Amino acid sequence: MREHGFFAVERRRFDDIDRRAPPPNAATPDVLRSYAGVDGLDWPFVAEEPPLTPLLDDGLLPEAHWPNLEAALASGALGEEARILWLSVEPVSDPDPPAGFVLVGYDVGFHPSGGAYSAVFHEVLFGLLPELREFASELNTHWLFGTSSAARAYVRKRAEVQARGADVEDAAPVLVLAVAVRAT
Repeated sequence: MREHGFFAVERRRFDDIDRRAPPPNAATPDVLRSYAGVDGLDWPFVAEEPPLTPLLDDGLLPEAHWPNLEAALASGALGEEARILWLSVEPVSDPDPPAGFVLVGYDVGFHPSGGAYSAVFHEVLFGLLPELREFASELNTHWLFGTSSAARAYVRKRAEVQARGADVEDAAPVLVLAVAVRAT
């Protein structure tokens, strides 16, 4: 598994989000607009084989290929809803994003082929379990954890809740993911 690299994600449309309560003191449209995590459809978004697809390792593109990814984004090949993130998987210290990217926080989730899952998005922001939703108070303006230690505390609590039989996503083990976005 690659430890860090670029990740392209397309925001999904969730029909049921409007029926779920957003975090306290937040409105659903505001959360959806400013959420900077991994949840969505991971690239490639269609069955076609874009030229960079063979270079992906667990959905992450090596930093050396940033110019190619930037060109694909500028050409519209990735679609209007595509966002480019730089991820560091299970960082042991504060990661150092590449030039032009700024660290905005830590998500918890996984990114298997066919869709990236954020436990922060589905279990903290719009979840049904109060024990996990209480972590919303620890999220920053990008609706991500501000520190890796806060993200790891969530992972521990989530494991406790899951061990008691609570209904949380278990398709793959969740990971702490440092998230950086393009500097504006």
